[in-house]
Amino acid sequence: MSEPVVLGSAARSRSRPRVGFLAWMAHPARLMVWPVVAVLLFVTVYPFLYGLKLSLYAVTIQNYFTAAFVGLANYAAALVDPNFWHSMWVTLIYVVVAVGVELVVGFYLAVLMHRPLRLKRLWIALIIAPMMVPPVLVGVSFVLQLNSLYGPIPFYLQSWFGFVHSLLGNTYALPTLIAIDIWQWTPFMFLLIYAGLQALPPEVLEAATVDGAHGATLLKNIVVPLVAPVMAVALIFRVLDAFKSFDTMFVLTNGGPNYATTTISIYIFKLAFATGNFGEAAAINVLLIILVTIIVRLLIHRTLSQVYES
Repeated sequence: MSEPVVLGSAARSRSRPRVGFLAWMAHPARLMVWPVVAVLLFVTVYPFLYGLKLSLYAVTIQNYFTAAFVGLANYAAALVDPNFWHSMWVTLIYVVVAVGVELVVGFYLAVLMHRPLRLKRLWIALIIAPMMVPPVLVGVSFVLQLNSLYGPIPFYLQSWFGFVHSLLGNTYALPTLIAIDIWQWTPFMFLLIYAGLQALPPEVLEAATVDGAHGATLLKNIVVPLVAPVMAVALIFRVLDAFKSFDTMFVLTNGGPNYATTTISIYIFKLAFATGNFGEAAAINVLLIILVTIIVRLLIHRTLSQVYES
């Protein structure tokens, strides 16, 4: 009698030819992806790993290539540094106030534009214009506009309201930077929320209107829940961007006066390139990445929870 033929996954796997790793990589579908993966590895993963390595060494300008391994000493030094905590506090104030106002103002501008208006395209172009200006040019422009001798903004504040204080002084420097950030990046919130409003099904809004929902009630109970995922995405992007804000405030105040506007980005820059302490600067950068990751993770979790509840 002949032996029975054994059929099964083991037999089928033995009959298949083994595909090598190079042949697997050479598949046409994967060849299209590898260049993108290589670029991402080079511009994101490699800098992070290199910064993580620097944070474990006592790296300075003098011993950049011969630094000694110190383990977590840079992290311990950063956590007991009062300037680090002050810069974190300034950054949190900057992010919370600026991004919060941008979200509210951007939402109401989007609602205002989401209706028949004359010259709507012109109004939208004017609203988004500040977002198109590079942050460095914004800083240079406001350096001239806020100059106490010939700047138009101090002139009109003094002429109309009797305001004689410097907007870049110790008291008003941080609110001024927050106001400039709101002016430049509210258009970003507006664009995303306006796109979300444009995608809303008109039948839902019409049905709510027929049921008697108008004005604030319609916004609170219908529009806001429907646009909440888009608002959350806009919020996440702006939080990420606000935490690393550097260009405009560096040009305007360079972190001063008296550390009043020293955010964590400016503090890392000064620690690395002014004092030459690359190891501690890299450690603070790693701590910042962990903090921002936690915040964004919480925002995403909250957003998904609201979407599932809806």
